[in-house]
Amino acid sequence: MGLNGCGKSTLLDAIGCRELPIPDHMDIYHLTREIEATDLTALQAVMNVDAERLKLEKEVEILSAQVIQFECGEPYYLVLIFMFLLFS
Repeated sequence: MGLNGCGKSTLLDAIGCRELPIPDHMDIYHLTREIEATDLTALQAVMNVDAERLKLEKEVEILSAQVIQFECGEPYYLVLIFMFLLFS
């Protein structure tokens, strides 16, 4: 907790990017977006986001194979999925 503008988000960003010395055996899950309030624990919420990311990555693989197979340009929905993964 701290006042607005005191650097809380900047510190978390630095930790998430490992700009500060953090042991390699420690995993860091830095969420940059807010989610709706639920009864989930913080760990459950992170795991749910990760499950969604893995599902979308698998869908990208399938769609990419179809694009190559049919030798057509990247469809709009594939670009949307890629953008979601890129900025998540």
